[in-house]
Amino acid sequence: TAEITAVDEEKLRQLFSTGYKNDGTLNEKQHFEKALRNAAFNGCVDDVRLFLKFQKSIGFNVDAVASTSKLKTALHHCVSNGSDQHIECAKLLLKAGASAYLADETGKTVYAIVDERKSTRLAELIQSIQPEARQTSLLKETKLPSIAEQPTEIDMV
Repeated sequence: TAEITAVDEEKLRQLFSTGYKNDGTLNEKQHFEKALRNAAFNGCVDDVRLFLKFQKSIGFNVDAVASTSKLKTALHHCVSNGSDQHIECAKLLLKAGASAYLADETGKTVYAIVDERKSTRLAELIQSIQPEARQTSLLKETKLPSIAEQPTEIDMV
């Protein structure tokens, strides 16, 4: 992880005071998790990169979901969209430890979505970072863990 600079802190302050506001109901970790999902959904590569710089110091979960997001992680959002910017965001998230194994509320893993979309670029990216993801997603009889079954900070508040 790159070192956090004063410029990074100022950029973060500006982002949080404009586009990624906290309505007062979220703690710091939840605010970062929500901002990361929104940035990933919109393919905002620089914002995703900036938020991930703070991952270790804040301790937020890159795989966190909100019940209002159909249990989709930031990575689910990236692969569902699939533009060049979304692919770059997916790469950053995977390198930060995001899981291609988690299922959304429909039971689809990230790799299953990539398979449906027939996105060779995304499939190759995921396989290069998590080579067992495709193999696991093809095991029809194996129930993959759903995010709903995994408590997060958001669930515990």
